[in-house]
Amino acid sequence: MRKLEKVRFMMATKASHTMGDISRDSPSLCIVYGEEDEHWVGRFLTGFGFCDIRFPKKTTREPTKQEKEIWNGEAFGVGGRVLNVVVFPGFGVPKRAIVVKTNNDTYRFGKAEVDWTRTIVCDGKPLDFSTGKIILLKVGRQMVVDKLDGNEWVTTTVLSVESEKRPRL
Repeated sequence: MRKLEKVRFMMATKASHTMGDISRDSPSLCIVYGEEDEHWVGRFLTGFGFCDIRFPKKTTREPTKQEKEIWNGEAFGVGGRVLNVVVFPGFGVPKRAIVVKTNNDTYRFGKAEVDWTRTIVCDGKPLDFSTGKIILLKVGRQMVVDKLDGNEWVTTTVLSVESEKRPRL
């Protein structure tokens, strides 16, 4: 297996693992970190958490723009531990309302405005500001927020990012 310089999010149905065929009926989001001549190598973002799954290149594709809009900002993990937050290039942090949990507190961000500003509320203690722009948001790193007064505000390590629940159709 050749390791990719940059991991990719893709959509796959056909999949095989050393345990056998683990294909799915409909396209599912996967993360790809390697390749072989005829296969991408990675794992599905939902399910049992098998690693080093082989996805045939002929049946694995890039997500559509609509799929990227749907999945952008979603957090995935195994056993209650978040392993990935999906952020597609050009989509940034999702505009919908999100909840960010850190080592010390839980922060609730309202839906992003046109200029990406959001209302911010902390469950644990009041903040000295109520709006800002998220500059950096990644699980396992500190979150950085522009307070809109020229100063940045930094949290403790981000444990999870949850999106506002989408209405069922």
